[in-house]
Amino acid sequence: MGSTRGWLLFAALLALSVTAVVNGQDDVDDQDDFMNIVEKAFLLVRHKIDTVELVQGKNTSVVVEIYNAGNSAATDIKLIGAEWPLLDFEDSGGAASGSWNKLSPGATVRVEYFLTPKTSGPYAPLAAKVTYKPESDAQTQVAYGATPTLYILSPTQKLMRTALNVGSYLSLGMVRTPEQWLWAGSTVGGAAALLGGYWAFTVATDANKRKKYRQALEEVTKMS
Repeated sequence: MGSTRGWLLFAALLALSVTAVVNGQDDVDDQDDFMNIVEKAFLLVRHKIDTVELVQGKNTSVVVEIYNAGNSAATDIKLIGAEWPLLDFEDSGGAASGSWNKLSPGATVRVEYFLTPKTSGPYAPLAAKVTYKPESDAQTQVAYGATPTLYILSPTQKLMRTALNVGSYLSLGMVRTPEQWLWAGSTVGGAAALLGGYWAFTVATDANKRKKYRQALEEVTKMS
């Protein structure tokens, strides 16, 4: 149910973006045209990835969903998945493409495949392409769905990110970045040095007092 609401909100926002750029009689005509489109099959495409922060060498799932936001069935549907460069990603199984004879109004189809990043760093969006017929005798339409912008972490970066998250939790959110941890470490180190120096001074003072006491006791003993 929640997924359907999300698709409907997506379609509503798309409708607003289309109708917001026209004025006067053209506004009415274009809204009518858009409503005619929605009366037919109208496919929306989106990607769902485990996380936008992938980890180099770690398998991740990519799901492509196609939703019919129109009021008629789409036919002859073909999905051509995003082309991930094999230089940067390893194909770890699943199906990035697919085809379906029919998709009813309000229905969703999906494919799932798996990738393993080979490199680290930011990665720009890639697009999947869907072709379909909004009506049985209509011309073929095209829809696109882009992946989110990804950032691929190296194992070391992932370990550091995890450590920072744990540290942020333990410090109640007061220390979050490496710079803040460096400052905190310097502060704690400085405080520890001061405490250590004070302790050493106290020990030395007490030892000196005990030595003087023994010397005085020895002098009194000799006098008696």
